[in-house]
Amino acid sequence: MHNKALSEIFEQIALLLELQDDNPFRVRAYRRAALTMDNLPEDVSTIHERGELEKIPGIGHDLKAKIEEFLQTGKVCFLEAQQKRVPKPLLEMVRIPGVGPKTAKQMYDALKPKNLTDLERKILRGKLKGLPKIKEKTEQNILSGLELLKKHHGRMPLGKALPLARDLVNRLKKFKNVLQIDYAGSTRRMCETIRDLDILI
Repeated sequence: MHNKALSEIFEQIALLLELQDDNPFRVRAYRRAALTMDNLPEDVSTIHERGELEKIPGIGHDLKAKIEEFLQTGKVCFLEAQQKRVPKPLLEMVRIPGVGPKTAKQMYDALKPKNLTDLERKILRGKLKGLPKIKEKTEQNILSGLELLKKHHGRMPLGKALPLARDLVNRLKKFKNVLQIDYAGSTRRMCETIRDLDILI
């Protein structure tokens, strides 16, 4: 699970840096690192034990240090520092389906919403009108995205839940007392979104 966790951490860092208008090359470096972690053929901890982290394509001294920090402590302080620098409402806005970091930041800078409910209220009052690249169709798409987010609040897309369920099953089946195990519930039924993972042992 180290690879998946590090991939998500690097992707989050890339997003947070992008929301702060950081150097695009730096943002891309973290996105590439996230993709690299996702596609590693073995666990990154094994590569670390061999002292070969810097042999991984795109992993230089800075990223190597963050991987080592995560393997030793289970966290990356740089991510936590960046999370404190980005306003919480802006982070919530990036979760709206169809809204990218640039649009989210543009809306946040113009409207300064306290939360997504406040954002929706301001959009319905016409506060987005006149902003560059925000057309009527864009406005409708954002409102539709907000509705979708409310509908699926606290739920995870199947594409993300299914690999987690499979990984969990594969790990648990290694315990000697486990005779039979499988994922159940909404994941087994292949529902579009999943609230929680049900594992039957």
